[in-house]
Amino acid sequence: MKLTDDLLYWQDKYNEAKEKYSHVLSNIKDNEEAYDGIRKIKKPDGSNAEKQGSVSRKMCFELVETQADITIPMPRVISKRGVEDRAIMIENVIRTEIDDINMEELVDEQARITPICGGSIFYVEWDNTYSDSFGVGKLSVKNLHPSQVIPQPGVYKLDEMDYLFIVFEQTKDYIKRTYGVDVEEEGDENQEEPLDHMRTHVYVYYRNEDGTIGLFSYVGDTVVQDFKDYFSRKQEVCKKCGSVKDPFEDKCIKCCLLYTSPSPRD
Repeated sequence: MKLTDDLLYWQDKYNEAKEKYSHVLSNIKDNEEAYDGIRKIKKPDGSNAEKQGSVSRKMCFELVETQADITIPMPRVISKRGVEDRAIMIENVIRTEIDDINMEELVDEQARITPICGGSIFYVEWDNTYSDSFGVGKLSVKNLHPSQVIPQPGVYKLDEMDYLFIVFEQTKDYIKRTYGVDVEEEGDENQEEPLDHMRTHVYVYYRNEDGTIGLFSYVGDTVVQDFKDYFSRKQEVCKKCGSVKDPFEDKCIKCCLLYTSPSPRD
């Protein structure tokens, strides 16, 4: 398999960033073991003590659970022009969106992740694969564990980073179904206990010279995504006649051909 220059470049950057971030990942794992009640008693130098306690009480678990707050503040909209009925309508729309993305479950997870790891991250994106009678696409919000996010070494503010890595553990079938890329031959050396059906999918969001954001992702030595301008508007079109994809059809209704991959929209 011939490796592209971009793939080799980002593989090297990822390995460097993960190595520089290893001490943080180690602390996160140590804190999680304390929460689970399996953390070993340490010596002052950080090594495991020869004699461990005979009785273990999950104090860290109790401290975190007693402070967990899963309250979700509800939206409050005040009309500048006194049109209260429209303000109430907007509030109702926002409440519906909150219910639709299962915000209660997300907040419940983050109420534990934050005190254990020192922070938590929402991953917000637009799911363009979703369609219903009202249109195409919907808001998608997920929790990212801090160990999934590997920052650019030496940079501590997101706005100042040139690139940022996000690591997902996904099944090989999901990757093929979602991105049309076969990663069957790729191994998964990043997992502590490798599973045959799982693959480590590495995303990197990077900043271009003109300020736009690109996205490159790979599994092992296989490129999965490569968008130079990720946030530009895109749509699928027919390879033969250029017709815009119908969200409810897999083939062009004029040529009966499969659509091409997304291309920039004018």
